[in-house]
Amino acid sequence: MEPFIYCYENVGDNRYVDRGRMTSDGKLFILPHDRSNRSWAVLAFDDWDSDDLNDFIACEFENIVWLNRNVGPGGPGKPPVFATTQGIAILKPWTVQMTSGAQATDWNGDGDLDIVTGQGHGGTGLRFFERDYLNDTLRGTHPRVTVGSAEWRSG
Repeated sequence: MEPFIYCYENVGDNRYVDRGRMTSDGKLFILPHDRSNRSWAVLAFDDWDSDDLNDFIACEFENIVWLNRNVGPGGPGKPPVFATTQGIAILKPWTVQMTSGAQATDWNGDGDLDIVTGQGHGGTGLRFFERDYLNDTLRGTHPRVTVGSAEWRSG
């Protein structure tokens, strides 16, 4: 069985309505698109691409953070329409068991959403991933630094 995300809608006063499996434009919403048995931690709806539509961000437990862009018409009572059912991996840790959940927030106050994760089984604490770093990783455009000269002082 392929992994899926089961949806419960918060209707207020600590009441949730069972909405079944999440769908994307009438198709079963699956993250990721392989047949392995995955579990999910901390799912969030945030406007990642600043188009006034809440996108879906999901953390594959202790592994990859996935983004599914909402391209729907938006508005009250209108369900999201996602660009794909697979999503885009916006954060891949160096090894498994390094991300425990993920939250999109403007952690450093610079006006864009960053990702903050728990550290998973790799240790304790939080990990902060700045938006510019995430964008550079996706595009393969990390900055290069050249040292023109260096001076050694002892002392």
